[in-house]
Amino acid sequence: MARRDSELTRLSATALAARIRTGDVTATAAVETHLDRIDACDDDINAFVTVCRDASLEEAADADRALEERDEQRASVSHAGSEVTHEIGEDVGPLYGVPVALKDLGAQKAGVRHTYGLALFSDHVADRTAAIVERLEDAGAIVIGKTNTPELGHKGTTDNELIGATASPIDTDLNAGGSSGGSAAAVAAGMTPIATGSDAGGSVRIPAAACGIYGFKPTFGLVPDDRRPNAFGRETQHTTPGPITRTVEDAAMVLSVMAGPHPADPNAVPVDIDYRGALERSVDDYRIAYSPNLDVFPVTEAVETVVDDAVDALAAAGATVEPVDVDHGYTMAELSEAAMAPYATGVVTSSAP
Repeated sequence: MARRDSELTRLSATALAARIRTGDVTATAAVETHLDRIDACDDDINAFVTVCRDASLEEAADADRALEERDEQRASVSHAGSEVTHEIGEDVGPLYGVPVALKDLGAQKAGVRHTYGLALFSDHVADRTAAIVERLEDAGAIVIGKTNTPELGHKGTTDNELIGATASPIDTDLNAGGSSGGSAAAVAAGMTPIATGSDAGGSVRIPAAACGIYGFKPTFGLVPDDRRPNAFGRETQHTTPGPITRTVEDAAMVLSVMAGPHPADPNAVPVDIDYRGALERSVDDYRIAYSPNLDVFPVTEAVETVVDDAVDALAAAGATVEPVDVDHGYTMAELSEAAMAPYATGVVTSSAP
């Protein structure tokens, strides 16, 4: 059993959910195994600000009982000769029993400590649950903890005065990136199969790259942001929640759960997209514009190599990749100056009473 349990921490969320639905693995085993993984390696990585040990185990036990009761009802009806067993008990959600970690910035869960990466808020407890967390829980996911972030998510590395720096599981001498570094490190190290992040200028993508996993910044408005008091407060920087996973399939699964309009977000886009179906579609009719440096940004040779390989892979898959010049006409200094003023204003505004 020990070897099987260790394998659970490397399964994709999609595979783990499938095994829980069939009864091959219990939700309790899934949660316990990931908690054990946190105990074994988070002292070195420092991904979690808060671990919801007791609550997650209780929720997992409830999930197992509900699944057992449903299966018993179906078995009873089937034994009686009925052909409507699928109507007995509700079908479980696509993430049923799967642990999820929440970035300790915008993904509040009522009753759980929520620090925004600030030592000043070390004892703050959320009094509400964010829309994306409600959707993940409605899909059956079990919150296993809150992950580290720099103060108010203000930089591309994860380090703060609250619990310190988060390391990349690839090399613990290196930072996990930011600002969703705790989530990326937790996923990469097998402490959770999926996690939430948020991104304006790279806060999902940077740590995903630094930790060797998959991070996706959705188009602004697809995933609701219901933070208060100012529903427009993230509009200037187009900050959006996004999934952090180990596979593209898992990202599509999580995005299909989190995305969709919400009455508390005036920027929510009322569209219906089949994210999981996109995994099977051809890219033959895709035209992809490619700029190696957006005309101005310095790029190291190692990064250039990785990006060039990705561009070649897209072309080999059938997409048309077209190199382009952006022609924006600005220097790096001018772009930085233009971006920092509204960003700093947004941070100050969001933290004001």
